[in-house]
Amino acid sequence: MKTIRHIAVILSVILLVGCNEEDISQTIPSTKAMDSESGDFILGSKIENAYSKDNMIKAYVSLKEKGEISTPISISTTHLYIKLTPKDSVEMNRILADTNLEIFPYPLDYKIEGEGEFVVDEEAEPELYTVIPVGYHMDEMIHYDVLEECFIPDEDPDKPELALLEMESLKLTDNYFESQDEEKPNMSKWSISYKYPKGYVKVKNTEGSNYEGVRGIKVRIHNIVKISSTYTNANGYYSCSRGFLSNVHYSAVFENSRGFKIWSNIGPFSPAIHNVGWHSKSGYNINIDTNSCAWPWATINNAALDYYDKICPEFKISKPYSGLRFWYLSGCKFVDKISNGWSGSTPMLRNLTLGHPALTVLLFTLGVLEEPSLSKLTAAVFGIMLCSPDIFITKVKVRNTKTLRATIFHEMSHASHYSQVGPIYWAQYIAQICYNYINSPDNNAYGDSQNDHNNIIGVGEMWASYFEYQCTDKFYHYDLGLSDTYAWYAPQILKYIEDNAEDITPKKIFDAFVFQVQSHSDLEQELIGRYGQSEIITKAFADNNF
Repeated sequence: MKTIRHIAVILSVILLVGCNEEDISQTIPSTKAMDSESGDFILGSKIENAYSKDNMIKAYVSLKEKGEISTPISISTTHLYIKLTPKDSVEMNRILADTNLEIFPYPLDYKIEGEGEFVVDEEAEPELYTVIPVGYHMDEMIHYDVLEECFIPDEDPDKPELALLEMESLKLTDNYFESQDEEKPNMSKWSISYKYPKGYVKVKNTEGSNYEGVRGIKVRIHNIVKISSTYTNANGYYSCSRGFLSNVHYSAVFENSRGFKIWSNIGPFSPAIHNVGWHSKSGYNINIDTNSCAWPWATINNAALDYYDKICPEFKISKPYSGLRFWYLSGCKFVDKISNGWSGSTPMLRNLTLGHPALTVLLFTLGVLEEPSLSKLTAAVFGIMLCSPDIFITKVKVRNTKTLRATIFHEMSHASHYSQVGPIYWAQYIAQICYNYINSPDNNAYGDSQNDHNNIIGVGEMWASYFEYQCTDKFYHYDLGLSDTYAWYAPQILKYIEDNAEDITPKKIFDAFVFQVQSHSDLEQELIGRYGQSEIITKAFADNNF
């Protein structure tokens, strides 16, 4: 238990010592509010499951009695509606590892009223819900309870009786709804047709008056236990391949097709989910404004994709690994301690844990373990760390694209650095930040240049601040500035070298940030050793007291 408590302290410290970003632009007021910051999602009363096997049998009997069907239909269990209650973080990770499961943090057979984010009580045990086909091979270590056996008919144009059966069950269970503009089905002619939802997801970009497509995120559509999902394209448009007969519930799930996920306050239990309510089975367009709880998630998503797809290829620097986990926190007690504006940190905790002994280096350095040995890690500690993010993003008051995008570029610059230097280096870097915060009187996590132990911090922050500037200046044409008083680690040194040395590009500067570079002096010698031009490089460091 002592170790687990120490882990909790470490996570809290890493969050609190993020790279704070000042508010560099005013929030543009919203004129088209979609939902509030807190959200108005309400889980209402329990409803009848139209797709339960028992209700489908009742629908078949009803159609037979009315003489509307004569074709025999074999109704047997095709799917199981289940509840998963992970007993610990190890089991939670087993659940999350199954990417074929459509996980919901709330039950599917309840009314969903309003829009916004589903909020979990801090004291509540996690409960997850999903639907699996009969015969699905579930990890044998995952415990689940079957809530209901279901019959979900296939969409077979050669068997119109299946659509008729589905429609009848929806009506008998009071689950058939249609929009005013939908054509009413002519059941006597069996002309019932499925609709395939399509539309777009867009987010307000406060640097103009436009909405931009939210790219590569999952759009999830369901009517009780009948579920479909698809990903938005490069312009934010989606098209569902599964048909529906009645109005459906829409949500944007921030699980990107590239492999990264954005968590909300409920953390790793589920990617952030933006519920937008019940709408036409033909489709629905989702516009996310600045006062929506989904605005930060959508903006983070697009900035991350820009970094992967535009910035790294343009500068030819290493991309972060594709499975990054961003944890966006808002309105929790830790966030209240952070100054106004966006703040982020890149501990890469989940990546450190994935098969790397670096996790033990971090815990040993911080006094959690008596020796850096993997054998000393309990399954519980290992599971907790796997449920930790790679990048924390926190917020107090700011709502503008420029500030948040810059923060993401800064943190992903750290993640690129991690991909070059590796987990052992990173464990030492994060450990020193945590040590400073815990032991300094004013909780100054980055320390100063007077203590040699802070050298590795200076190198890491120097690179991320410099490359954040490159990203915003070159791609979005706003200058964050690298003044002589930026910080003790002086990222302006790198800008001076780029501007004055011959043919030393950001790519060549990045290439010099290798494992053995753990101080400004190391970096100076590495740059000179690689590219010569010692006079210019030495001047750049000397002018900034290095």
